[in-house]
Parts: sequence; C-alpha cells; structure tokens
Amino acid sequence: MENLSRDLAQGSQVKKPGHMHKAPRHWTVLLIGDLGKIVSFRLSKPLVLALTVCVTASLSIVIYWVVSYNSVCMENTQLKKELDTLTAGLKAAEREREKALVRLMVLEGKAEQTDEAPAATVQEPTADKPEGEEGAKSVGPVSPAPAPETRETVQKVSPGPARMSVENFKIRQDPEDNALKCEFLLRNIDPQGMKISGHTFVVLNPKEGSGESPKAFPWTPLKDGRPTLFQRGQRFSIARFMVVHGTLTGVSAIDRFTTATVYVYANTGDLLVEKVFEVDKVFES
Repeated sequence: MENLSRDLAQGSQVKKPGHMHKAPRHWTVLLIGDLGKIVSFRLSKPLVLALTVCVTASLSIVIYWVVSYNSVCMENTQLKKELDTLTAGLKAAEREREKALVRLMVLEGKAEQTDEAPAATVQEPTADKPEGEEGAKSVGPVSPAPAPETRETVQKVSPGPARMSVENFKIRQDPEDNALKCEFLLRNIDPQGMKISGHTFVVLNPKEGSGESPKAFPWTPLKDGRPTLFQRGQRFSIARFMVVHGTLTGVSAIDRFTTATVYVYANTGDLLVEKVFEVDKVFES
C-alpha cells in the first residue's frame, strides 16, 4: 500500500518544462534533383540580411532610373513642342515681314507715280556724253532711279536701259545646317512695264589666300566668278517685285569671304543685273 501511494504521488506531480531551444543562427537548404542527387548549402543570418539589403537597393536604383528616364523623356517632349511653336511663330513673323515689305513697296510706287508726272526724254549720243553713260536714244517714260545704298556697288550690267534692280540684300548664319541664308528684293523697273522672267544666282567670293572656293546658289560651274549655265539659276517671273530666298551650303566661317554677287539673267541668257555687296555690311549675326 505504501508503494502504491508513493507511485500515485509521483505520478500526480507536474513536470517543469525544460529550457526553450535558442533560435537557429543558420539554415541548411537542400536541393534534390530528379535523379535523387542532393545538394545542400548553409545560409547564415548575416548572409540572408545582406542579400535582402542588396535586392532592396537594386530595386530602388532601378525604380529611380525608370522614373528619371520618364521625367527626361517628358521634358524633352515638352521642349520639342515649345521649339515647334517658336519655329512656327518665327515663320509667321517672316511671312508678315515680307507682306509688310510688299505693302511698303506698293505705297512707295504709288507715291512716286503721284509725285512725278510721266515725261518723254531723249538721250544724247554717246559721243556727246562722258564715258560710262548710255549712247543710244530712247523715247518713253523714264522710271525713277532706285535710291542709292551705301553698302551696294553695281559692277556691270547688260547694254540698254536697266530693267531689274536688286535691293535689301541680307545674309545670316544658320549654325544648325552649316550654311548661310540669304534674301533680297528683286524689282522690275522695266520702262515699258513688261513682265520679266529669268534666273538668279548668288555667288559668295572668298578672300585671297583663304583657301576657300567661290560658293554659288543654285550650284553651277563658274568661269571668272560668273555662272556659265544660266538655266540652272533660281527661276523668277515678276511684273513688279518679289523676295528671293537662297541657301549657301558648306560655309562654316563667313569671315573667309569678302563679297557676295547677285546675278540676274533673262530667259534669253542676257545679263540684266550684276550687283556686288560687301559681306561685312550685309551680314546679320
């Protein structure tokens, strides 16, 4: 009986729990292949933490690059739109300027017709005039002479009364295309008021010793600085006047050139105008 009581007392006693196991400091990863081959490697706690930090940092860098790239693309698109808007505005301003110039020329023509009455004049023979004046007689209304411009010099024209004039010649640099943009006003001053058609050239003449060759627009072979194929010129057909535009390509330094010559030919090949402009006076930076 005593043994039975002792056994019951011992069985009724509650066993105290043992100490909890500590958290593992590393893990073992097992990889089992299809053929039963087992590969194991251990991952320590610092290694897992380092891998987590690296992955997080990599994702952060990738996200930053993507956001930055999208921001740059949006800014670039916005700049392109602004550039297109400015370009369109510049072209519109150029058209308005040309229209204003045309209106000004019309008003000048009306003012000249109002102030000057038509008169018939007879020119004397060449023998009675100083050298350089016209010798043939001509009867008919005489158009008013164009206003002299200090930056222009007329070299040679075809015999007979002047029929065309070149005015307001300008040159400006186009850095994007490595070229020069030029423009001038071509006016019909034919005494009989006939419509004139023909071709124009602009030739840029280099400085001596600059190593440059003459530049022509439109391109044509040159002989003694003059175009040899007048049919290749820029066509025109005017009764009063027009603004002519041109582009001289392959010009990187304007200071290597001294003068620009405008040639105006009739459809028959006759040289109507040969006018020289000093580059440093007509160049617009």
